Amino acid sequence: MSGSLPVTSLLGFFVTSVFTRWWEMFRNIPWPDQTAILTTSFIRGQDRESKKIRETVIRNVNVVIAMTFKKLSPSVRKKYPTLRSLTSQGYLTAEETLIIENLRSRTSVDMTYVPIVWACKTVDKAQNDEYISSTHNKIDLMTEILDIQSKCMELSHWTMRAVPLAYCQVVAIVVYFFYLSSVVGGQSLEPERHLKGHTNVYFPIFTLLQLFFYIGWLKVGESFTDPFGDDDDDFEFLKLLERHRQMSKMLSEQKPGDLPKAISILDLHVAAES
Repeated sequence: MSGSLPVTSLLGFFVTSVFTRWWEMFRNIPWPDQTAILTTSFIRGQDRESKKIRETVIRNVNVVIAMTFKKLSPSVRKKYPTLRSLTSQGYLTAEETLIIENLRSRTSVDMTYVPIVWACKTVDKAQNDEYISSTHNKIDLMTEILDIQSKCMELSHWTMRAVPLAYCQVVAIVVYFFYLSSVVGGQSLEPERHLKGHTNVYFPIFTLLQLFFYIGWLKVGESFTDPFGDDDDDFEFLKLLERHRQMSKMLSEQKPGDLPKAISILDLHVAAES
């Protein structure tokens, strides 16, 4: 029976397919760290205006991530059910919320592009106002911002490419049918007694172990099919969103005193010896 049903090949292909899909989703989760680092490095100055520019750019990037996570994760959607809830948590200003709501009333197009446009325009204005030293730095920063938008869009698109339910059902049916047929087919007859229908029933320990391995393999594959839920093995978007917010705030509030003095390797060795 084990040779007639390609259970191992079928399960292997199933788990490989869903894990590859899961890994691509994980790789497309946006992280604002690099954008925050470049923003802090390229937008110069410690005056109020330069700090406001940095905070605006990083905040707009986090708004895009929050809006994307809100579409995908039930836990994030429960905590931030509306744009107003994002406003109350400091992601959006009242004016920005009103602009997005007005745009939504006119079109059904996804609004996550709007904060990205704001961030890019803020960077462009910063370069015109000489807060950014060169066009090359501006392009690098805009490229990072657009990469965040690209990852958010790609992550959203995965919800449109769900694993077919029939595929999961077929694999599960094959595994359970293989187990039942192995248990029944594994019973041995006693030919010396020549009694039709008489069987020698035994406990199929190796078949049972094989079932445990296959069922475990199947459950692993099923856990990868939809990582956007509230299960323990799903992506923790709510914690990730809070982590992004804290990290962005820390990176955008760097002061000149946070940068250590430059020192040569020779001076470092001398200081260590002394």
